[in-house]
Amino acid sequence: MRLQPLKPKTFAGAECFSKRRATRDKHGRRGSVGRVTSRHEHFDLTDVSKQHEQTRSISADEYVERQTMKAVVFDLDGTVIDSAPDLHLAANRMLSDLRRPPLTLENVAGFVGNGVPSLVARCLAATGGPAKDLDYAILRFREHYARAPAHLTRPYAGVETMLQRLSGFGFALGICTNKPYEFAVAILEELRIMQFIGVVVGGDTLAKLKPDPAPLLLCLDRLGVAPASTLYVGDSEIDAETAFRAKVPFALYSGGYLRGSIDAFEPLYVFDHFEDLSDYMLQRGAAR
Repeated sequence: MRLQPLKPKTFAGAECFSKRRATRDKHGRRGSVGRVTSRHEHFDLTDVSKQHEQTRSISADEYVERQTMKAVVFDLDGTVIDSAPDLHLAANRMLSDLRRPPLTLENVAGFVGNGVPSLVARCLAATGGPAKDLDYAILRFREHYARAPAHLTRPYAGVETMLQRLSGFGFALGICTNKPYEFAVAILEELRIMQFIGVVVGGDTLAKLKPDPAPLLLCLDRLGVAPASTLYVGDSEIDAETAFRAKVPFALYSGGYLRGSIDAFEPLYVFDHFEDLSDYMLQRGAAR
């Protein structure tokens, strides 16, 4: 797969998270296969890879050709799993406890990504304003969600096959999510895909949440891989900003819970089907 031309940019740093255009096909549509989004953009590898002693920039073409990718880390909700139905159910039961009106699935899906406290606060804001006791509302939500976190949740099509292929080819695989650790692991085990995952960093593993880079960097540290040899896969602006701050290449799954437009930022790679992601990584990756 050859890289397609786009505007130059510097990879390292959160300043990359700005208004840029993602590659479209010749008709201006988002296609059904993966796209590498830049040929001429430059990656500042200062402090990113210990393999490079001197500061310099290289093109994305050269970067992909020279860098052996060793790991893939995924966001969870909206990337690996469609969890909105169970979050919606727990949210509405919490709202019922507080004698508030229910929300639609679309409403709740739009609140996913910043962790449980943020999701609950947004649900309350949408149904009459903040609660007198936010901690109580969060507790009620967690209790409802804990009863059946994977009742309606399913992996996206092709996820299990993709994880099996990447794992079998020697990639280290991890999850970095703002979902509480116990919920993340319970769902992965229930859906029988935890067997492919080496490390899970949840929203309560550290005191900081994404887009702070600390959770992602911890995940990489536990996997024993460097930022420059890892791809972070997510579905949202939060994931993109996390990757940029951590100096980790970012791939966008276009079928998740993205609230805005992909025109708002420029990932290294955009894909619509997980088969495309596994093909992309097997061409660049961690072979045994």
